[in-house]
Amino acid sequence: MAQENDARLVLLHVLKEPEVAPTDRAAEDAMSSVMFQLHEIVPATAELWCRPEAVVQYGHPADQILKVAKDREADLIVLGIRDARGFIGAATHLERTTAHKVVVHAACPVLTVRG
Repeated sequence: MAQENDARLVLLHVLKEPEVAPTDRAAEDAMSSVMFQLHEIVPATAELWCRPEAVVQYGHPADQILKVAKDREADLIVLGIRDARGFIGAATHLERTTAHKVVVHAACPVLTVRG
């Protein structure tokens, strides 16, 4: 989809704030692992038409997704979702879910993908 629209591709993963301050090495290892996983998502052929950017943030997922989208002036948010405790449709309709908060507060369209 990004290629067809000649779009910039930003991959975001939000980590929970650690309960205790991690050592510099532990934090660096966690960040490196997530960055590697984000880059593995994108097919190697994508490098031919764009340079995907991987971003890792700490905090509440919905808040960070909305902040990064606003800061980067996103035209579309693509959000992977899971069923919320087995209720069909609950992932985007329950007020406490990340997807619901993002869909309600985003300044751009949000495409949710069940995965």
